Amino acid sequence: MGLLTERDRAEIRRVLMEMKEDVKIVFFTQRFECGSCRTTHELLDELVELTPKLKLELHDLVSDKATGERYGVDKVPAIALVGPRDYGIRFKGLPSGYEFGAFLDAVLDVSRGAPSVSPQVAEEARKVDRPVHVQVLVSPS
Repeated sequence: MGLLTERDRAEIRRVLMEMKEDVKIVFFTQRFECGSCRTTHELLDELVELTPKLKLELHDLVSDKATGERYGVDKVPAIALVGPRDYGIRFKGLPSGYEFGAFLDAVLDVSRGAPSVSPQVAEEARKVDRPVHVQVLVSPS
């Protein structure tokens, strides 16, 4: 039995039907000292089975440091979402619980090539005239 129930799979499949372009899920893992890497890998395997628009690319951060550096990843588990271009969207840790919804939203945004935000937020974002590094940290508690 997998991590996703049949009901979850049906709902996720419905959500992913909104994808426009393919999205590559670049997953960074390592063999030792990563408590949630195996579960994250299993979740991503189940997810990519739900649509041909998702592709999973696996990298061991220890043996493939160059790719980790290219994506700005230095911890595992880590996920880079890449569509027609790399927008810099990264998830660190297992995207489960409430974070799983945010993960699916990010997949859709990357596939569309644009975030799903209100016109007012988009207008404010266009005013940013220099690179910005945004991090959102969450905790199960």
